[in-house]
Amino acid sequence: KKSEIKKDEKKSSNKIKNEDKSKTDNQKNTSDEKPKTTSISVSQKVKSLLEKATYGMTGAVYTPVAVLESSNSSYLVLCKVQMVVSNASPTYALVSLNEKANGNAEITEVKDSKAEAVFVDAPGGWREVNSLTLDKEAKAAFDTAVKYSKYEKYSPIALLGQQVVSGMNYQILVRSNQSDTKTSKYLILQIYQPLSNTAEITEVYEFKAEK
Repeated sequence: KKSEIKKDEKKSSNKIKNEDKSKTDNQKNTSDEKPKTTSISVSQKVKSLLEKATYGMTGAVYTPVAVLESSNSSYLVLCKVQMVVSNASPTYALVSLNEKANGNAEITEVKDSKAEAVFVDAPGGWREVNSLTLDKEAKAAFDTAVKYSKYEKYSPIALLGQQVVSGMNYQILVRSNQSDTKTSKYLILQIYQPLSNTAEITEVYEFKAEK
């Protein structure tokens, strides 16, 4: 009987622990803040959803670059957009993607930018990087360029490209750190770092929805 009592006490203890864990998990998901994705890598699922959403489109080709936000069945995806017209250069856009209950997908909003995604394998041209993660040099250039500027409250999210000149140009996607807004503001900054240890922002590209 003592053995049975001990077993019952152990079961009761485990039940309480599981209930406490469940409460903690539920508390984690009650925030109104739009959750950011833990990884910006584009999964096969997101690629598939984007293909479904753009199937039959004839005006532009969308290529996913990074997943910036995800919540339930919604995704915010940074894409390269190639307009199907002569002499058009690909640019970056923020694409809001929604998965439907039947497994299909739709694009609910596109915010375009004037930041070009043109990369050439030639001296002096912009070069696409192998990893979106900022290396030590790019992070140092970013930190120096935004210091004491109005962009100091932005965090670097991805290194999109770099160009060797008399120094180095970087193209960096950034996100606002300001807590007074629930919607993140993304920008693409072009930063020039000469051969010295200085750096400056030379271009700022915003994402805007077509009216």
